[in-house]
Amino acid sequence: MGELNRSEAVAAGATAEYFLDERLSDGIEGATECLLSQQTVDGYWCGELEADTTLSSDYILYLHVLG
Repeated sequence: MGELNRSEAVAAGATAEYFLDERLSDGIEGATECLLSQQTVDGYWCGELEADTTLSSDYILYLHVLG
């Protein structure tokens, strides 16, 4: 549906799935901005590794890309 605001999308008959996808995209964008703001000039992050979430995060990204 492109760049419609919420009221325009509702008027156009958008579904709840559209809004869920929009919220997911906003969340991914916000998380990306947060991570990039913490990245060092050399391109790495420095922090304590508490748990390996690679599989979970890759799966979420995979599902998002597939729609």
